[in-house]
Amino acid sequence: MNFDIYSEKFRSKATNLGFSEDNIQGCLNYAENLINKGLPVIYNLTHLSKLVGFERNFVIQAAVASKHSEAY
Repeated sequence: MNFDIYSEKFRSKATNLGFSEDNIQGCLNYAENLINKGLPVIYNLTHLSKLVGFERNFVIQAAVASKHSEAY
């Protein structure tokens, strides 16, 4: 993905949602490095759960369950 295109789309949507300029710039600084390395941009757990199509609580439970299963 091209960062310039991502930045333009992100900025437009974030502005419409009422994000501050500081917050928008912080997110874009974080995203630019990942995009330039060909990595996915995942901002937080809620964002991850939406990307993978599972409820946030399910992702939490799956992470906790896999952590506990390592002990066996």
